[in-house]
Amino acid sequence: MPRTSAKPSQCFSKTTCDRLLQLIIDPTVAPSQLHDQLETLVSSDGEFEQWLATKSPGILDAAGEFHLPWLASHLSSDPDWTAGESHEATTLRKAATLVDRVHQLEKRFDATLQAQKNQAVYNLAYGLSHELNNPLANIATRASVLSKGETNANRCQMLQSIMENAMRGCEMLGDLMLVARPPHVQVEPTDVAALVRDIVTQVMPWAEPRDITVESALPDEALLAIDPVAIREAIWALVRNGMEAMPDGGKVSIKAIYRDIVGASGTQQHFVIEIADTGAGLSDEALANCFDPYYCGREAGRGLGLGLTKAQRFVELHGGQVTLANGKAQGCVATILLPA
Repeated sequence: MPRTSAKPSQCFSKTTCDRLLQLIIDPTVAPSQLHDQLETLVSSDGEFEQWLATKSPGILDAAGEFHLPWLASHLSSDPDWTAGESHEATTLRKAATLVDRVHQLEKRFDATLQAQKNQAVYNLAYGLSHELNNPLANIATRASVLSKGETNANRCQMLQSIMENAMRGCEMLGDLMLVARPPHVQVEPTDVAALVRDIVTQVMPWAEPRDITVESALPDEALLAIDPVAIREAIWALVRNGMEAMPDGGKVSIKAIYRDIVGASGTQQHFVIEIADTGAGLSDEALANCFDPYYCGREAGRGLGLGLTKAQRFVELHGGQVTLANGKAQGCVATILLPA
């Protein structure tokens, strides 16, 4: 698209500056609302739309929506914006710089808080494992011994239930330890597209009786250096979370594409996997806490135990990111970003 020779003070009207300033500094605007409002703003100012078009694809975040921290940072440094700027543009640039700093502080705070939460989970898991593993193992062993000499079918069934639940308790403690202190990933070249197709095949027998349709749109090949076991577990946890949200049936859509994403170190190509469901969405509270271990706000049948927590940990070990957001129309969209 050809560039304009007009100065930014002429290109970006006072109305555009005022509206963009309001969007940037308004903490009550939800991401989905921000996306819609920015689209309206862009389409109403041709010169502003032209300026944004020259900056693509960095203006889009991992979810394909406007990336506000990137926009704020660019407004504060791009010579196309700052040269000969009007009073309105100056105000907007200063606000953008301030908001960008706030975003960076929030990220550092979130990272510190997450590290402290992980340490707290590890301390809890270590203590529980030390205190509960031996009693649970003892219960399972004694129940097994009793079952061998038991002839009553009803009592045999109860003893079997005791063993299974005791072992389930041990597995839950193991999962908690895994989340708090995961092992080192065993990276190897892996076709992630083939891995996802294999998950879709395996999930079909579980989905069909529940009247759940599984659709996928994947590239022919996507070779990445990953731990296939860890990433398979992460993808499966997110697929299962979507299915559990649809007790009356629905659809899970899995698609994957390569996308350039702008981060702190510049533009980097990522392999993006999106898992969308048509179930009920999540409240703001659930979205804020869904990756916490055993978050108690279970909504619409979603399994908010350790599955999402493990998915987040496994992906982050690969330098990636997992997000969960409500869909524009219905359901939720889980997004996995893996550096390509």
